[in-house]
Amino acid sequence: MREGLLPLVGARERFRATVGFWGGTKGGTPKLLLEDVVWVKTGEYLAEHCWLRSTPEVVKANLQRGDRVEFSAWVRPYRRGSGSRDIGLEDMHRIVGRGGWG
Repeated sequence: MREGLLPLVGARERFRATVGFWGGTKGGTPKLLLEDVVWVKTGEYLAEHCWLRSTPEVVKANLQRGDRVEFSAWVRPYRRGSGSRDIGLEDMHRIVGRGGWG
């Protein structure tokens, strides 16, 4: 479980992360792997990685492996395919940045 995200469940927050790669799901909806997820508000490292379902805004951003992005997302609990529970991010919005943070 992504313990760092636990206090933020139910909130829409700003995060920074590095794009890993695109993957598929059994249902065919592409998912985006984000690595090294950080909470913008505090700079706190929250998760090694999170998977997010693609949205039109994510597709429009044309994110590529290695891009560093800042974005808003909801923190939500979910059930994995195996039946176990976890916490993740969903509904990625207001995507900015590509490349380094300077």
